[in-house]
Amino acid sequence: MNIRPFAPNDYTAIAEINNTFWIEETLTAEQWQHEDAQRPPHCKHARWVAEIDGKVVGMSEYDQLAGRYHPDKYWLRVEVLPAYQKRGIGVALYDTMMNALAQHNPWIVRFALTENLHDSLRFLRARDFAEEWRSYESHWDVTQFDSARFNDIDEKLNAHGIVIKTYADLSNDLNRDPKLYELFEDTRADTAFIEPLTRTEYARWRDMFVDGFRANTDAFFVAARDGEYVGIAMLAKAEPGANIDTRWVGVRRDLRGQGIALGLKKRMFDYARAHNHPHITTVTNSKNAPVIAMNKKLGYVDQPAWVYYSKTLRNLSL
Repeated sequence: MNIRPFAPNDYTAIAEINNTFWIEETLTAEQWQHEDAQRPPHCKHARWVAEIDGKVVGMSEYDQLAGRYHPDKYWLRVEVLPAYQKRGIGVALYDTMMNALAQHNPWIVRFALTENLHDSLRFLRARDFAEEWRSYESHWDVTQFDSARFNDIDEKLNAHGIVIKTYADLSNDLNRDPKLYELFEDTRADTAFIEPLTRTEYARWRDMFVDGFRANTDAFFVAARDGEYVGIAMLAKAEPGANIDTRWVGVRRDLRGQGIALGLKKRMFDYARAHNHPHITTVTNSKNAPVIAMNKKLGYVDQPAWVYYSKTLRNLSL
């Protein structure tokens, strides 16, 4: 076994590892490269791979989230192909990563994984990690949902001057993208998570939702009233026949509870059905009771939850 720093010719191998574990979040080698290139300079990152007989069979990395940034907190990742597990490779990758990370004197380190990865959870608990937070993943079965009971939602919204449009419908608004960016930041500002919000840079927002490989402007819906944008919903890009991920759904605070989110979700459903996506997937943080209740009403079915395990390495005052 050889543990070494990641090299550019390893992208194909780490894409294979990623896609083995996260079939709903598959990435190509080119998409991995794009993500690395988009990482802001202030977010510290390093990656290692494990080789057996010249084959890359595992990876580890530390990273920092641009959208929830803290200079002394890090997100960690260790993955080993199933055929090579239980040989000490994960331990070696973890130890290499943690030894390198020590130079930055981290305060808190975290892993994000699903609750059904029992071996991984045992690995973390054995190293004094503890659950800090969880988010609920759920799937909306497009093939079974009867949308007829929500056919009047557009009429109800129109009665309040609210119209749901596509991204393309708003092309004549020269300020469209800056306005959508500000609405996105506004609607995510009170989203509960284990880290406070840090503002997304406009260029990064465009890459995420307009220009980048995950962007799907055909499934980018906007609730508008008198030229103002008051709600947004976005689905990721996906191949026909595959499940499609929810990127974001948000409504301006002063207009919540009026059915705007429901109208946006109906548009998402119509798009998924028209493009042969059997399920719409979403992840909702455990503190967001209104959205969880709405999703239950619509028929979302729970999947294994995302759990966030953390470990404090030092007192903040040190």
